[in-house]
Parts: sequence; C-alpha cells; structure tokens
Amino acid sequence: MATLRVGEVVEKEGAGRSNSSPSLSGKASIRAKEENASVLQVHDPTGNSTDVQLDFGNVTIRARSSWWKFWIPNGTPPPPPASLADAPVCWCYARARLVESLFSHEKIPLSTASLASMLTYSWVTPIMRLGYQRTLQAADLWKLDHSHSTAVLASTFDEAWSRRKANAEDWNAQLGKGGIQPNSLRRLYWFIRAMRAGRNYSLRYAELDDHWRQFDGRQHPSISLALNDTIGFFFWSGGMFKVIGDTLQLMGPLVVKAIINFAKDREAAKSRGEEGPSLGIGFAMAVGLFLLTMGSSIGQHQFFWRSMITGVLTRAALIKSLYNRGMNLTAKARVSISNSDLMNHISTDISRIDNCAQWFHAAWTAPIQIIVCLIVLLFQLGPSALAGFALFVIIAPIQERAMAQQFQIRKRSTKYTDERAKTLLEVLGSMRVVKYFSYEEPFLQRIFTIRRNELKGVKNILISQSANVAIAFSMPVLAATLAFVTYTHVTRGFDVAVIFSSLSLFSLLRQPMMFLPRALSATSDARSALSRLHKVFEAEVRTGHALVVDPELKWAVQVDRATFEWEEISEKGDGADGPGTSSTPFRVQNIVMHVHRGSLVAVVGRVGSGKSSLLLGLLGEMRRVSGNVAFGGRVAYCSQTAWIQNASVQDNILFGQAYNKERYWRVIEQASLLPDLEVLLDGDLTEIGEKGVNLSGGQKQRINIARALYYDADIVILDDPFSAVDAHVGKALFRTAILGALRNQGKAVILVTHALHFLSYCDFIYTLHNGLIAEQGTYSELVEANGEFARLDREFGGNDTDPQEVLQTAVPTEDIEEKIELAKGRAAGTGKLEGKLMVKEQPKAAKSPALTLWSGGRKSTLFNLRVTQSIFTFVLGLSSDIFSYLVSQNLHHDGVFNIFHAPMSFFDTTPMGRIIGVFGKDIDNIDNQLPVSLRMLILTISNVLGAIVIITVVEHYFIIVAVFIAIGYQYFAAYYRASAREVKRLGKFSL
Repeated sequence: MATLRVGEVVEKEGAGRSNSSPSLSGKASIRAKEENASVLQVHDPTGNSTDVQLDFGNVTIRARSSWWKFWIPNGTPPPPPASLADAPVCWCYARARLVESLFSHEKIPLSTASLASMLTYSWVTPIMRLGYQRTLQAADLWKLDHSHSTAVLASTFDEAWSRRKANAEDWNAQLGKGGIQPNSLRRLYWFIRAMRAGRNYSLRYAELDDHWRQFDGRQHPSISLALNDTIGFFFWSGGMFKVIGDTLQLMGPLVVKAIINFAKDREAAKSRGEEGPSLGIGFAMAVGLFLLTMGSSIGQHQFFWRSMITGVLTRAALIKSLYNRGMNLTAKARVSISNSDLMNHISTDISRIDNCAQWFHAAWTAPIQIIVCLIVLLFQLGPSALAGFALFVIIAPIQERAMAQQFQIRKRSTKYTDERAKTLLEVLGSMRVVKYFSYEEPFLQRIFTIRRNELKGVKNILISQSANVAIAFSMPVLAATLAFVTYTHVTRGFDVAVIFSSLSLFSLLRQPMMFLPRALSATSDARSALSRLHKVFEAEVRTGHALVVDPELKWAVQVDRATFEWEEISEKGDGADGPGTSSTPFRVQNIVMHVHRGSLVAVVGRVGSGKSSLLLGLLGEMRRVSGNVAFGGRVAYCSQTAWIQNASVQDNILFGQAYNKERYWRVIEQASLLPDLEVLLDGDLTEIGEKGVNLSGGQKQRINIARALYYDADIVILDDPFSAVDAHVGKALFRTAILGALRNQGKAVILVTHALHFLSYCDFIYTLHNGLIAEQGTYSELVEANGEFARLDREFGGNDTDPQEVLQTAVPTEDIEEKIELAKGRAAGTGKLEGKLMVKEQPKAAKSPALTLWSGGRKSTLFNLRVTQSIFTFVLGLSSDIFSYLVSQNLHHDGVFNIFHAPMSFFDTTPMGRIIGVFGKDIDNIDNQLPVSLRMLILTISNVLGAIVIITVVEHYFIIVAVFIAIGYQYFAAYYRASAREVKRLGKFSL
C-alpha cells in the first residue's frame, strides 16, 4: 500500500508497473489533494490536470515503448473520471493518442449503435482497448441505459408480479364461488372416474369437483412469467437468433453436398470432353457457404450475448426486488424467512436463474435441431439413417430420467445448503463470543458435517452429469457409425457427396447433444431456485401507509387518533418496550400529538410503555391500524441502537449527502466527536468495522447523532440518544446538539429519554403508560398534577442541572471555530494520511500443463472403438468431477477453518456479506460450474489437439499455420482477459 502525504509528488518516467504508484507513459505527476484523500490529481506533460478516484486493484499501464510492439495500442491512456457521476459513454482513439469523446452521461453506446456495430460488437472496442492499456476503474465503465437500470427493472418486475398475483387471487376467488366451470374434457374425465363408484356417482363427482376447486384448479402467480413481462423481448430475441443460427448451420452441409456434386459434374463433363456447369455457379455456392457460416456464427453469438444480458438484467431485478421485500417482511414472515435465507437466495438461487437464462433456449432448440438433422439424414441415407436414429430413441428416455433424478437430488441438497449458510451466518455474527469461549472447533465440526451431507448430493449430480455428457459427446459418432455400416450393406454404390454431407450433419449433432444435458441441468436448477424464491415473494409484507410530508402543514408533526400495532408474534421495543403475545399483539392506541415547529417535545414512560413503538409507528415501521400521521418537512431519525456502516467515519456521517466542509466540522463539534477523532488512527477517515465493532457504544451513538444533525432535517426524532454515553457527554450533547443545533435553529425535536433531569428544558412532554398517553403538558404542569409523570420524576431523579448552565447554548460560531481548527488537523489525520493509494501486486497467470488426449478417428474405425471412446469420455468427465469435488471440499474446509481462526481485527474490517458471498455463490460455482467448465475445457483441448495431429499427419505444413493461430489466439485471449478480469473484480466489490 502506498501512502501519499499532502503536497507529495510522485513522478514516473517510462512505462511499466510500479509497486508504489501507477506509472504513466511519458512524464506525469500525481499529487494528493488536501480535501479528499480518495482523489488524486494527475498532471500530464502538457500541464493539464485531472482528478483521479483511487480504487483497489492491479494498477498496470501498457504503453508502446518500441515501434515493433505493434500489439500494444499507441498513446497514453487517460486517467479514470473523478467519480462515478462522471462515468463516460465512450472512449475513442484518434491517430496516435487517446481522445475523450462522446462524454455524454445519458446512454451506453449500445443504445445508439448501428446494426453492423451491434452484430459485430464493435461498440465495445473502446473500453476493451482502454482496459488493455491500463487497469479499469469503476468510473471508467459506461452508464447503463435508463431502461436497464436496477430501479426501473425492479419496479417493472414488481408491477408485473403484483398484476399476476392479483389476477391469480381474482381467479381463485371466482373459482371458490363457483363462477368458473371446468372444461368439457375435465368433466368427461370426472364422469368416467365417478362412474366407477356405482351408486355413489354423485358423491364421487362432487368430491372431484371440490378437490379441483381447492387444489388443482387454483392458480399461483409465476415469477418466471413476471420476469417475461419485464425483459421478455430481449430474452426471446436471443431465442430467435438461436433459431436463425441453427437453421443456417443446418443448411451448410447441404451446400457442401451441392459443391461436391458440382465438382463431380465438372470433372465428369471434362472427361467426356463436354462443357460442364458454369464456374460462376461454383463460386456462388462457395460465397453462399461463407455467408451461411458467417450468419450462423453471428446468430449463435447474438444468442449467447443476449442470453447472458438477460441473465444480468434478471439478476438485477430479482436482487433489488428481494432486498425490498426483505426490508418489508412482517415479523410473522421473518420467523420462516431468516436473513441467512435471504442471503442464500441472493447469492445462490438468483445465480442459478441467471445461469438458466444463458441455457434455456438450448433446452428447446436442441431437440428440434436433432430432429431436423435426423430428418435430413433420412432423406440423405434413406432407411439406413434409422439405425442411427434408433440409438437416439433408446438414449433419450435415459437422459430424461437422469435429469429428473438430478432435480430431486438438487432439491434435497439445497436444504443442507440453507442450513450451512444459516449456521455460518449465526456464528460469524457472534464470532467475538465464540472466540471468548473457544467454541471454534465444535462449530467447525457442525459446519463440516452439514457440508459433507451437502457434498453427497453434489457428487451424485456430478456423476449423473458426466454420464450424460459422455453419452451426448459420443452419440453422434456412434450413430454415424451405425448408419454408415448399415448404408454400406444396404446400398451398392458409395456416393462421396452423400457420405461427406452426412458426416457433417452427424458432426452438427454433437453441439446440441452436448448443450442439451447442460441446458436441462440449468433449467432444473432454476426451477428449484424459483420454487424457493416463490416462498419469499408470497410472504406477507408490511403494507403500511406512506409517510405524508406537507411543507405547508401548520404543525411540524400532526397525529390524529392514530393506533399502531405490532404483528401477532412480534417482540419489539426499547429494551422490553412493546412486548406482545401471539394472541394479544401490543398496541400504541389513540395517539393525538401536535408538535409545534421549533419546539422540543419529550416522550417518557416506564420500560415497556411503548415509547420506541410510538416513534416507529410515526415513521411507518409499525402497522398503523387507524388515524392519520403527517409531517411538516424532512424527517431524520436517530435510533436507540446506532446503525453503523462498514465505511469510514466521514462516510457514516455524510450518509450519501454532499460534503460541506463548514457544516461537516460544525456537526463534528456539536456531536462531541472531536476528542474521539483525535485518537483514531486516521481521524475521520478511519475505516469502521461491520456494525461498528471497533468503536465503543458511545462513539457509535455520537456518530449516529452526527448523521442526524448533518442531514439538516426539519423534524428530528431521537430515541434515547443518551443511553450509551457518559453523563458528562450526555450533558454536552443535550446542550450543543439538541438545544443548540436543533431547537435553537428552529428544528422540531421529538426526544425519547430516561434522563429526566433534562425534561425541564422541554417545551412539552408526553407520558406513556401501556401504550396510551397517560399525561401531557409542560414540565411544571405535569409536576403539579402529581400523576404518573410526577411519580417517575420522584422515583428516577429530577432536574439536577443548573438551568443557566444549559440554557447558555447560543455559542457564537467564532468561539468554536478556533477550537475546531486546532483539533481538525489531528482528527482528519492530516499529519498521518491524506491520500491512500493501494496497489496490489498483480498475480501471475497460472498456466497448468495442458492434458493432451487423442479422440479423433477415421471413417473406417470399428464400432468397438466408438464404444471405447464413450467409456473414455465418461471416465475423463468423472475424473474431472472427482478433482472438482475434492477442490470444493478442501477449499471450503480450509476457508472456513482459516476464517474461524482469524483474529478479531479481520472481522472488524471485513464485511460479513463479503464472507458469506465467498461461502455462498463462490462455493456454489465451484460445486456446480467448475466441473462443467473443466470437463468442457478438457474435451475441447482434446478435440483441438487431436484435429491438429490428424491434419498435420496428412498435411505437414499445417503445423506452421497452427503455431501462428495459437499465438494470435493467445493475444486475443490476453486482450479480453485484461478487461474481463477487472470488471469481475469491480463486480465483487460492488456486492
């Protein structure tokens, strides 16, 4: 990690990699800015300066230092934009230098790309080139079109889901009332079944009708159909391109047959001394074959691209919608849907739906492609093709049975996945207690036991998939062998054109046969995931009234005869505030409050009287049964238990608001945070661990108060803000924050507190007892009334504070300015760290030796060699599955072991969501995606190397061409990986 102090300049000359700072081609300087430690100022040789937002990642810059390095783009790459708000739409190159252009912030280039650019993906070239020249940062990435933004997608999906849910409920209501009648075929089926009952015909028919109305005939809203309403066009357009690509691909062998026949006819005519077919016809067919190949390639890749984009959009819509529902689940629903369940749905189930979007079209187009190929082969080879066709007929039911078994195994295995995620989340959330009592080993053994049960299902699925892939990979070869053996015995002639085109058709069967098992597997996984998500979307959510904010309202807060109620099983409140039972849920009843603007109103009562429940009811977090609530301006809420982000102190206070230096430091002073910032390592830039684990309770509460002050709301609601602070700090907070920064500045304040000695300075007081307002009035009125408030005042203390001391709150700004300036340097970490530049050492790409396997054969290969190939493919797939199984098992065990034995400082600085993501989505990918990818890699390498060997044996000079092809492929792969790797990294940090 490199540290840049204020005013420090780092100059680098030349190109390459630096362990301390990014290096630039030519001569440039990087200077840390004083006001924002996350921004650097880069000066290029021409004197221009650009603000650079720092980011984690490998900082690498490639520049053409020699003329012969033609593969490296010429020119100096620009620095990334200063912030995500300045994200570009396009970068383009002009001659030898990079020029920024089209710097519009509205649309991604795809939205304005031409048809040719869209089909060839040339619109993405600028960002790929920039990524090859230097490390991509988040601000480099283009902004999405508005219609593809997460908010719009989630909103559209929620509307579609609500519409389909309403339609299903309406259908079910009509069904129960008898307004919907079964169709004729169903009634005929019931009649036949009822006739078997003899005399009890009417009773049996009525039972069947009743069962249909209660179970079979009922409709349920579909998540998949709601997704179809949201992004259906993009999804089905991918399927259309798949059909076009497959059609053009199937036409290729027929054109090849025509070309061979054309060559035979010309040769025959030449031998007879006659004029053969025109050479132009041959050229036309060759051009046609080229266009068919290009069209097929474009169609196939448009299908893959659109399917993957569909998966990304689906993921965005579902995650946003799931988060929204998770935030609004009722207490009753949370009993069956825990936070670990929601995390598992987001990290695992939605990923499976994303994966299915990429393979779904192959599940229905592959059978059609296979059938069409077999029909064409039937016309080509005649009845001989039926021999190969019979093999497909025999194998198809076996594959279908295997897929059904995989679905059942997956369904059982996901139960252990949920249990493992839930246990891990509970342990991580209580890791400090676990370490106090040295409970790491018992919990490790518990998680390992659950993991072993989960891996049993994973192993069975992998074995089934290996068998399916072996069958799919070998079926075309076996079918071709059977068909040609039969063809040579049935026919006397041997037509080269027929044989060659038939071989091409059999070869085309390999892709759908290989895609079909993976597509069916992905579909079954998505089906299981959708059924699990359905439980969340069907769960009960809060449907409370929306907050009413009316700036023209006479009162700051107006509550008219409002009643708030917790759910039946809720147990919530301040301390024991708001208890309830399953039969009598706790209520805050018949509340009437009118809070003047600029007034300080206190809400007091014994523990369990409903004070916190009242505040949550006002904010809409508790179900309102009756009455009205309205606010006269913006509202800020400071909870009793401080909510702290895993971010810096400054980010926690700003909470997304724009940084205003004067207001920010004034709030720091008012919240009594200056002494705390002085002792923190990096002042207000100190990173706070998850849930504020590296802060004391008082520090967290003061940050909570500072956040509410900085928001500059018209109404501030404070729930016992002094509960976690010392007495003298609480006194200072009341004087500077509540009185000085809020009430004296015209803000309305609603304060729940047990510090009764502050109540004499409140303008109005409400006393709660068992969810009802027992008393209300000024402090003197309530004391004189000698009621509930007076008893509280006598029992728990009274006003022991000198009024003159507290009332002196209007401290001039000049008096505190000098104090702020003296402490601000230490608090902000000026003398320690003003700029942070973290550069990770770029890991070297590990290159494992390729496994070279020969899997080719000649046309005359015997049938037993084909069978041997099937067995070999199965064993190869099984070996890769066992390897992946062991990798997954060891990575999970070692990872969990290391996490459990990590020091508490690790948990203080690492978000729990990131850890859960590793053991959720990443482990799921290793369990399910790694074996498939590894198997396909080995088989593809085997095919390619086998083909190279065979072609080289026939044509020796081909090996020279193969070497140049390999070099070119390596370059394009590196060109792609440079950007793809960084985009994936940025995606990880955005979770």
